[in-house]
Amino acid sequence: MPSSENPRFILWLEGKRVRVPNLVSAVQDAGYTVVAVANGREALQAVAEHPPALTVIYAASIGSSGARLVRRLHEAAPDAPLVLIVDRHLQPLPQVPYGKVLRLPLSPKRLLRVVRKFLPPPDEAPQWQEYGPIRFDPVHHRVRCEGRERTLTPKTAQLLTYFLQHPNRLISRDELFEAVWNMPSNNDLRTLEVHICWLRKALERNPRRPRFLKTVRGRGYIFELPTTEKADSSDAETPSS
Repeated sequence: MPSSENPRFILWLEGKRVRVPNLVSAVQDAGYTVVAVANGREALQAVAEHPPALTVIYAASIGSSGARLVRRLHEAAPDAPLVLIVDRHLQPLPQVPYGKVLRLPLSPKRLLRVVRKFLPPPDEAPQWQEYGPIRFDPVHHRVRCEGRERTLTPKTAQLLTYFLQHPNRLISRDELFEAVWNMPSNNDLRTLEVHICWLRKALERNPRRPRFLKTVRGRGYIFELPTTEKADSSDAETPSS
């Protein structure tokens, strides 16, 4: 497994049982690039695409000890240290091959002290580019839209970059594969659909009824930006991928 190209890239696994404070936001505000996923399957997909410099498993948020996730993610990214966040009452503590176990309650300040032990400090300010209601930082792979901010995986950021460079026109799946993956699609629709889904979750208030990234059945996608002249999208539909 190759090491991360971004020495400040953090993969963050967090479920729905999250308590305040928002630890992800605190780490992002400190200047680190954080990609958040909701389960082990998504985490492994993200690792396969881009190995993290650090993995954080918020096990308490998924009602788990995190032991199995630690094993699987360590096998997938053995060079990345792991930070495991567990419930205060958990006994015995899982073993982390390379990293740290932290108990709740956990303050952002304490978490950042641990992160800085493993990763270099951020040294670049965000470089926001505006595209109508969308603000995109292609250096740190962060996007802001309608009051929300998300960090994208590297390939998803490349996908968004291509859409922003070619708004309001039909783009075929084959064209996207050539532009983003530098290879023909070979009917590998699943890879593209996964990244389209991730991008919609980052941009859209309702990914099932997208405002920006619309599917044209059997033909490809149209990325609509309301600040520019729109292409004819009368045949655009709004399925989930």
